[in-house]
Order: sequence, then C-alpha cells, then structure tokens
Amino acid sequence: MIIGKPVYAVALLTVALSLLSELWVPGADYVIGIVAVLSGLATWIVPLLLIAMSWTRAPRSSLAGVGFTIRIFVAAACFSAIGVWLALLTLVFAQDRTHAWIALILIGVFWLWVSVMLHVGDRQRQDQDPPKSRLKRRFKKRPRKRSN
Repeated sequence: MIIGKPVYAVALLTVALSLLSELWVPGADYVIGIVAVLSGLATWIVPLLLIAMSWTRAPRSSLAGVGFTIRIFVAAACFSAIGVWLALLTLVFAQDRTHAWIALILIGVFWLWVSVMLHVGDRQRQDQDPPKSRLKRRFKKRPRKRSN
C-alpha cells in the first residue's frame, strides 16, 4: 500500500499540531477555523484540478483509469477528513463557530453532489444499455449432434 503511509503520517501530524495549537496557542481557534474552510474548499478544488490535468495526457488503459478515479476519491477524502477534524476542533474550542459550520457545509455538499452524480451516471448507463431480449436467449445457436 504505497499511498497509506504518507496519508497516515500527514493525518497524524495534522491532528497532533491542531490539537496542541488549540490547547496552547492563544488565538489559534480563528486560524484553525480558516484552515478548516480552506480544507473544505480544497475538497472541491483538488479533484477538479486532477481531472483538468488529466486531459493533457495521452489516453490510458482501463486499469489506469480505475487508478486515476481512486486517486481522485482518496484526495477528496483526505481533504474532507482534515476539514472535518479541524471544524470539530473549532466547534469544541472556539467562541466563533461560523468557520466550522461553513467548512462542514462545504464538505457535506461536496459528498452529496458526488453521490447524486454517481446515481445520475448509473441511471444514464442503464438507459443506454439496450435490454437483452428473451428471444436472443431462446434462439441461441446450439451445437448440432453428429449422426453416424
């Protein structure tokens, strides 16, 4: 798992630094709220940038396309997790919670949009595939038996 270790290291570093700064640095709640909003925005922007950068490359195999799709979901999930953690810290420790709510709304709307787009794409794919009729299965060619 190549992507696992760096993601876990960044996540652990983010959790530790944000919690320590929230507890010991005065005024850090405002900065962490802003970073939560930026993480919510990055949840929207980074997948779109990855898609835009892929248009300049040559066509790939189907397996590379699957890997690219997984990479987009992992990037969005990482920024979402960071944004949710920072928003929760802001909700718990800060007096002004507007940045936390904005970040949570941005992240929630993104994942709602992704689920709706997956559902719409699945519906369109089902509508484009012609239904297989029973006649084709009924009159399927059968191997002839040899008569001696």
